[in-house]
Amino acid sequence: MSSTSSTYLPDWTIGGADVHTALPGIVSAHGSSAVIIGGRRAMAAAEPRIRGALEGSPVSVTGSFVAGDEATQEKADELQGADEVTRADVILAVGGGKMIDLCKLLSIQTGKALVTVPTIASTCAAVTRVGVIYHPDHSFSRHIFRNRPAEHTVIDTDIIARAPTVYLWAGIGDALSKQVESPFSSRGLALGHSDRVGVDISRRGAEPLFAHGAQALADAERGEASDAVREMALTILVTTGLTSVLVQHRFNSSFAHAVYNAHTTMPDAGNHLHGEIVSLGVLVLLTLDGQFAERDRFHDLNASLGLPTRTDQVSVGPGRLDEFTDRIMDFVRPEEAPYPITRAMVHQALLDLNAYSAAREAERP
Repeated sequence: MSSTSSTYLPDWTIGGADVHTALPGIVSAHGSSAVIIGGRRAMAAAEPRIRGALEGSPVSVTGSFVAGDEATQEKADELQGADEVTRADVILAVGGGKMIDLCKLLSIQTGKALVTVPTIASTCAAVTRVGVIYHPDHSFSRHIFRNRPAEHTVIDTDIIARAPTVYLWAGIGDALSKQVESPFSSRGLALGHSDRVGVDISRRGAEPLFAHGAQALADAERGEASDAVREMALTILVTTGLTSVLVQHRFNSSFAHAVYNAHTTMPDAGNHLHGEIVSLGVLVLLTLDGQFAERDRFHDLNASLGLPTRTDQVSVGPGRLDEFTDRIMDFVRPEEAPYPITRAMVHQALLDLNAYSAAREAERP
């Protein structure tokens, strides 16, 4: 068996409204033309800045596409057939996680370089290899993997601060998971260097969220690209992304994300953001694993920020817990846990968390 391996770490540039001036040099390292693809609101916010930065530079823009709101195989195939995509050397992916993951799939299918321009800090998708692909009905389909992260990520904290604050809120919820999931799924194993470094990074990944999360949300409500917002953007996009890039996929996301994937398949479960559900999954995992002191600490942060602390807050009432448990078990992978997770354990953890959260809420004045 060969011992040769390659690890590609993310490259990123962060700044305010003028950060896009770095784009000509970044794109030129990979070609002389680019196509811009993103969501509707993301393109409205960022495309003028991107085009302004590229105007008069050696990089031409072949075209731009507003690609909807979902990362599907069908949309990637549609874009692949477009002349503007064919003629471009580089894909500029603009928006949140779903649009960036769509462009990851497109870059895999076309072999083109990828530069990401996240306009919200809601997941670490902008700097990771992995992408999440959905069915047209918005249910989870599969994971895909580039052979490396995006060639570069350009982070505009001014746009992130001016975006709807709910995305930063959900990003905090998503980023909370790394500190819990990676050590859980790798527990008791002899880790190689890359896995060990990635898990070590994850162990402190949530602490900036505890320290700066509330201030960042308050500043973002005013559209202020403050130091707290910058810290959150780096934590949500980059710190969690470094863990994702360094570790095997089974150590990157585990039970908390199984809760999210299950939720996407629940009929009439409401319109909830990825990080919102993942943050609840973290509480379920800590309860299931008997980490009650950490569960209580994370619970209090969720409650203080308005993130969910029990299932009825994400449209899964007591009468649906059996169904939710079954759907979670559909996504639980034995290799992502240090011991077998049974249906009875999951169901009891859901019941216990709901009871604990309700009791804590009753204690409040």
